[in-house]
Amino acid sequence: MGVGNPSKNIPADRILEDIVYRDSARSIFIQAADACAYALLRRERPIASKTVLGLDQSFFILERIMVKQAYGRDPYGIIR
Repeated sequence: MGVGNPSKNIPADRILEDIVYRDSARSIFIQAADACAYALLRRERPIASKTVLGLDQSFFILERIMVKQAYGRDPYGIIR
């Protein structure tokens, strides 16, 4: 990392989590999926109290990592 780069983008290509049911607060992978789903929800169904905070635009932060080829009928690859 150089000066001015506080983070490094290292994509995960292998994700392994044990097969034990647990509270989602203890699973970073479930929390990440929840955050993505909530960002999409606020984009498609904005509410004033969250729009003021900019949450209606948070989905677009994810755009550069989306696999848009997952579903050709949706511009973002979302399977509904």
